[in-house]
Amino acid sequence: MGHRISLANSFKLLCWQDYTCEYCKTQFDYENLPTIDHKIPITAENSTNHISNLVASCSECNFKKGDQDYEEFKNSFKTNENKR
Repeated sequence: MGHRISLANSFKLLCWQDYTCEYCKTQFDYENLPTIDHKIPITAENSTNHISNLVASCSECNFKKGDQDYEEFKNSFKTNENKR
C-alpha cells in the first residue's frame, strides 16, 4: 500500500460524520481526538487507503475494533443500544 491518508480526506470524513465517532457516536474534541480507521483492516490483502474504506473513530473504538469486520463491529453498538 504505502500511500498516506491525505489531510483533505481526513477532513472530509470528519465533516461527513459530523465530528463524531463512526461507532459509538462520541463527539470529538480536544480530549477525544479522532483516528482514521480502515473498514477493511490494513492487514487484509484487499485493503486500501481509498476514502470509501475509511471512517473517523475515537481511539478507544479503533483499538477495540482491531481487525474485526466493520459491519459486525458497528452493529454491536446498535445491539447494545437496544439492550438499554
